[in-house]
Amino acid sequence: MTCKDHSKENNLLPNFKGILEVKHHIPGRIRMSCPNLKNNKDKSSDLINVCDKIPGIISTRINQTLGTILIEYNTNVLHPTLIMGIILKVMELEDSINKSPTSLIDKESTNIADSLNRAIFEKTNGILDLKSFIMLLLGGYAVYDINLRPGVRPSGYTCLWWVYSTLAKKI
Repeated sequence: MTCKDHSKENNLLPNFKGILEVKHHIPGRIRMSCPNLKNNKDKSSDLINVCDKIPGIISTRINQTLGTILIEYNTNVLHPTLIMGIILKVMELEDSINKSPTSLIDKESTNIADSLNRAIFEKTNGILDLKSFIMLLLGGYAVYDINLRPGVRPSGYTCLWWVYSTLAKKI
């Protein structure tokens, strides 16, 4: 097998970004990155103990500093995807790979919204939260817009609809 063939086979192996990633693979040897192994002696020893019992696995080496796994295996007995499945099971990572990924922007916007919600709640002594504050702002703007520009639609009425929709979800 040439290097080009190795890279094609590498591309066929599943990768789970930030969970379990194949860094290098040639038949009989696979190196993976698993951040959950970083500085985790218990999980590392559990994984080594399980791998030692599996026919076809020749050796298992874990670098806890980097969170990498190097497994040498018999290609006649095991396929690398089976080895990855074993690691996912032993490390209890199945739920992580089934969970829908969240983007950094989504995480940060959620953090900002949570912080604003907490700040408004604390400043108003629990009278308002972010959702009720926005609802009041939209309602106030809708009344202002309807009175100021009675012929322009739908902006004021649209705001009233959003307020109504927000209230209807609470009921």
